[in-house]
Amino acid sequence: MSSDNNNFIDCTNKYKLDDNNLNCFTICTPARVGSSTWYYAFEKKYSNITLYHYHDLNRLRDYLNIVQGKKQEEIIVYGIRNPIEQILSNMMVHHDWTGNTVRFNNRFNGQFIFDKNLLSNNLIDIIKIMKKNIKKYSYITDWSIDFFNIIKFNLDFKFDKNEGFQILKNNNITYIFYRTDKINSFKQKIKELTGLELGHDYKSVDHLKDKRETGQLQINHDIPEMYKHIKDTIKFDVNYLNSLVDNKIYKYFYTTDEIKDMIEQYNENI
Repeated sequence: MSSDNNNFIDCTNKYKLDDNNLNCFTICTPARVGSSTWYYAFEKKYSNITLYHYHDLNRLRDYLNIVQGKKQEEIIVYGIRNPIEQILSNMMVHHDWTGNTVRFNNRFNGQFIFDKNLLSNNLIDIIKIMKKNIKKYSYITDWSIDFFNIIKFNLDFKFDKNEGFQILKNNNITYIFYRTDKINSFKQKIKELTGLELGHDYKSVDHLKDKRETGQLQINHDIPEMYKHIKDTIKFDVNYLNSLVDNKIYKYFYTTDEIKDMIEQYNENI
C-alpha cells in the first residue's frame, strides 16, 4: 500500500461543504455498503452539481488524474461494512442462481447478474450454494486495498470508530470515509457539515422469527427477510474468516473487539 500521506489533512469536525466551489460528488465504494443513501441525499440537495455513483476503480483512477490539483473541490465517498454481511448481501443480489457465471463488464472484478431463479430455491439449498461459492465474492478486501493505493492514503490517521465517519482533504480532493453500521449514528452530524440528509434507517429484519427458526420461511417473502435468516444461520471456517479481516483495512475502521465479534458470529467451530 502506498505510504504517501503527506498532503492529507483530517478535517472531520471542521469541514463545511461549499456548493459554490464543488465541481463533482463521486460515490466510489465496493458493492452493498449503503452507498445509495448518499446518492439520493446528494441528488435531492444539490441537483445542479455533477453526481457519480460507481464501483469501478479504473474509472476512479482516470478521474483523479484529471481533477487533482484543480481549483474546484471534488468529493469522493468510500464506505466499508462487516465483510461477511457484505458478501452475503452481494450474493443475494448478484449471484446467478442458475449455476451459470455471467458477469457485467465493469472493469475490475465484475459482478454476477441478479437472477430471479433465487426464488425457486429453498433456504437450506441457498445456504449450501452460498458456502460453495463464497470465495468468488471475497474480492472486497482487495478492492479496498486498491482504492487506498489509488488515492495514496496509507491509513496512518486515527479513525473515530465510535463516530463511524471521517473527512480528509488532500489539496482539492475531499474524501468521506464511513462505516455502514454507523450511518444512523452520524447522519445528523453529516447533515450539519454537508447539508445532506441521509435517509436510510438500517434496521435488522426480525419478524417471522418462528418460521425462520423452523426453516419454513417461504421464498416468496421479501429478499431482506431471506437475507436476515441466512445471516443468522450460515457459518464458515475460521481460517476463511480471518483471511477477510486480518489486514490493515479492517483494523483501521474497526476495534479489535469488533473484529473478534465478526469472526465469532460466523465461526462454524464455535
